[in-house]
Amino acid sequence: LICFPQFLEVMTIRYLDRTNSDGVTLRAIVENISARVNISEDDLDATDLTQLIPGFSWTQAQGKQILAPLLELYDADPRPHDFGIQFLNRG
Repeated sequence: LICFPQFLEVMTIRYLDRTNSDGVTLRAIVENISARVNISEDDLDATDLTQLIPGFSWTQAQGKQILAPLLELYDADPRPHDFGIQFLNRG
């Protein structure tokens, strides 16, 4: 099901790259969710997030609530940087 949310802060069920057995990168998920909550590509740097995610889906939630379990699982943190958000791997 691919559709835009009814409200800016509410997410509906989404499936990313279900046909590709290799999965998607954490960067792709972060960029997808950020775009859905109106964070510009210019305000986001997720280039360090190269971890491969075999599959991920979510139901209604805010962007940070969707990303929190993934960032915790793959040891990554967001931080403010140059008036935007930068995602870095821990360690």
